[in-house]
Amino acid sequence: MTKLKHPRILTSLAILSTLMPMLAKGYRYDEMGLGCWAEPQFLNWHMCQAFPRGDFEEVNPGKWAPLCENIRTNLPAEISLPLYGYHFTTNQLNTFVAALKENHTIQYLDMQWTGLMPDDVSRVLDAAKNNDLRLLDLSDNAMTAKNLEEIGTFLTEHQGMNTLVLGHHYWQKLNPEQVPQIVSRKEIKPFTDALRKHKGLKTLVLRGWNITTDAMKELFDALKENKSVECLDMQETFKNDSKRVDLLVDYLASNPHLKEIMIWNSGLGPGTGAKIAKAVEKNTNLRELWTGGNNFSKNDFYAIAKMLPKNKTLKVLYCDGERDEAVGTALANAMLNNSSITKPGFIDYQKMKEEDIKTITQAARFNSKHEGQDITLKQWRETHTPDPRNIQDWERWVR
Repeated sequence: MTKLKHPRILTSLAILSTLMPMLAKGYRYDEMGLGCWAEPQFLNWHMCQAFPRGDFEEVNPGKWAPLCENIRTNLPAEISLPLYGYHFTTNQLNTFVAALKENHTIQYLDMQWTGLMPDDVSRVLDAAKNNDLRLLDLSDNAMTAKNLEEIGTFLTEHQGMNTLVLGHHYWQKLNPEQVPQIVSRKEIKPFTDALRKHKGLKTLVLRGWNITTDAMKELFDALKENKSVECLDMQETFKNDSKRVDLLVDYLASNPHLKEIMIWNSGLGPGTGAKIAKAVEKNTNLRELWTGGNNFSKNDFYAIAKMLPKNKTLKVLYCDGERDEAVGTALANAMLNNSSITKPGFIDYQKMKEEDIKTITQAARFNSKHEGQDITLKQWRETHTPDPRNIQDWERWVR
């Protein structure tokens, strides 16, 4: 027997041997201690490391049919199916869809990047309708606007779903040339109508959506009315389009139910950071704002510094762009007057002064320790006499 010597394969198989029994028992992602944004990625990475992407039957002879038979007979209960990266053959998909149609226990169905065409997506949605899904991931597959309407219907019929992952779709028209298209307001309406009324959806991932400006306005109008979505991922979506950015700013300024938003790598240029900072200045719901991978200007960071003492609820703030020592000092002074930020993802260790970096770090640690007390490090220093025998106490007092 050939021995496996590659440490990466051995590590992945060891982790899988631990994970799979947990999945078989119906453990949810959050029960395994995984964060909101790490749920699918954590499982998918290890699945892909252990089994190369490609034809499942070629990699694991004879394994596909028994798996589908288990799905068909509803065993094990509350199963999770992380099928990321498995490009089905026609026979495999037929077998899988037939088994899925008879199953009533699957709660987590991850079919990202499985090579599905629009008709395949329709078949999967129809087959999964008898399951009480909590998570559905159909990203990185080919879709049409008709599929979006079907997903809207699926949402309406599954009020218990808490995570929907869509994105990087190759939108297609139903014609022989399969020409890509941009989804219009009319075409997105069935989906947004379902989104408005959904009461259980907590996490919505819409990365890289190629939709018109009118369609994006319709999407944000629906999100304003929705009272359940707490995590919104719209990375790679805005492309520094001023009209789209203004729609995002208007949405954040409306103080929606949202607690986390990710807009990484969206090509947001100078001036955008100031608009976003103004929008969240009085926001009382948002807890995490992830805007890394964009290009904010110095003036944007000055606007962020102006916002920090006024916002009382934002805990996580990540942003990239142009910074220098003066910007660093402004951010440090702002953090001294902020009572909520615990993860300041705006430090530039090469361009900011060490003293300012230390102040920002101390303020974040202070906020973490005094969470919910609405007291800033500056206020604490003004009213507290440090104990010289307590090193931590003294370090918080000394800038």
